[in-house]
This record gives sequence, C-alpha cells and structure tokens, in this order.
Amino acid sequence: MHLEGVAEAVTQEFVTALAEVLGPIEQPRYLISRPAWDRHRLHLRHALRPPAPDREVWHQVPTLFGGSAARAEVFRAAWARRVRDGRLIYVGNPEGAGLLATLRWTSPFGDGAGMRIVERRHW
Repeated sequence: MHLEGVAEAVTQEFVTALAEVLGPIEQPRYLISRPAWDRHRLHLRHALRPPAPDREVWHQVPTLFGGSAARAEVFRAAWARRVRDGRLIYVGNPEGAGLLATLRWTSPFGDGAGMRIVERRHW
C-alpha cells in the first residue's frame, strides 16, 4: 500500500493510526472487537454457511479517533463496514478498565504479530 497525492502530515496520521489499530494494545481510550474463528476448526462444509464466531479479538481504537465518543463512533461505523461489526468499549468505565488490564501489551494477532510500523510508508 502506498499513499499518493496527500500531504506528509496526512500520511503520518494514517501510518500512526494503522500501527495503533494493528499493533499491541497499549493505552487507548477505546477498544473495539471483531469476531474471530478458530481456523483449525473450519471445514469445507462451512464454505456455504460459515460457522458462528467462537471468540472476540480486541484492537485499540487509534488515538486520532479516540479523543471523543463521537469520533470513536465514527471509527466503529467504518470498522463495521470494512472489517466486521464489533463492540466499542470505553476504557474509562469498569468493564473497559478490566478489559484493558487483561489485554494490555497483547497483540490482536497473537504471538509477536503486532509489530510496530509507524515509520513505514510503503507496504
């Protein structure tokens, strides 16, 4: 992926937001989930009718969108269109704080997959 025709500042905002949503969960104001399936349990019979998700995977909402509930909701709506419908949780309430305490420094992709890509502009 390469961003063309945009200002350097916009490119940097995009790269930072992408790194935050795909990277390890650090200190976000909001978390967002996506449904996931254990790929080892999927079978050919699921090609016509996929199975129900068996877990939720959590990502941090990028700082650019986490500054207010309204901006976080804009991110959630885009997430639902492009990824899957997920739950948006504010970490300033008891449920969110407990979830963040459990998930902090984990990667939404498992072992070591949450590499930092902040300085990269080409993928």
